[in-house]
Amino acid sequence: MRARKTRERLRESIGRIHHADREIVAECLAEIDKLENLAEKSISEDSVVLKLMESFPGSFINHHGEFIAHKEANTYFNLRNCSGSLEIHCKVLERISRPAFKEQPFRSKTKNRAFNDFMLRGINNFLGTKFDETDIETIYQELGNEVDRNLSIKFIESHYDMAVLEGE
Repeated sequence: MRARKTRERLRESIGRIHHADREIVAECLAEIDKLENLAEKSISEDSVVLKLMESFPGSFINHHGEFIAHKEANTYFNLRNCSGSLEIHCKVLERISRPAFKEQPFRSKTKNRAFNDFMLRGINNFLGTKFDETDIETIYQELGNEVDRNLSIKFIESHYDMAVLEGE
């Protein structure tokens, strides 16, 4: 708050600053704006990662930067190569739709069903959606394994309108 007021006072008084110093002050103000934007982006991404972890109870991030959604089933994706919130949303659809739809990492049918349900609940919680088994099948078939990133983005930007995928 204090930094914002100082910046506002500098902007208001820039006309009274000696001409030679105006450029320096303007450059400093621009640099401050860039740094604040980076800080806001970082906080925003941190909250996305926290939401992701809350959506998959027991999940964690290992020392390689991999988000481990389910340790026993070795379900994960790399967060290090995610440049922002949109990319994390894409990865959830592209990498976790298969485990939610059909992956069977356990010998027990009951345990596999519980695993699929856990993954689907996690996706729905994270994205704020209500996908059912039919929806997740379509999502996996159209977006799974990062087959079409542009379509993933289009689907997300449509607020998860299934018609976007069914039209493909």
